[in-house]
Amino acid sequence: MKSLVSVLNSLTLSSFTIQFKVTEQGLMSMTTQKLFQPGEIAISHFYRFEGESNPDDNAILYAIETNTGEKGTLIDAY
Repeated sequence: MKSLVSVLNSLTLSSFTIQFKVTEQGLMSMTTQKLFQPGEIAISHFYRFEGESNPDDNAILYAIETNTGEKGTLIDAY
């Protein structure tokens, strides 16, 4: 079941090719180096992952769309 969910998540995220990074100034596209403010982005999906080899490795992956059409992901490990 976990593998099936992983495959479905991958298909949903297939067009989300950019990675984003949180900075003090805003959310930055790692491709274009453009900074986005909260009103310029939308979170379209999010997924919670647990580590397969170490269950204490947890992360949330956010699928983000910007007002300029960029689609990418942001990973928040906890």
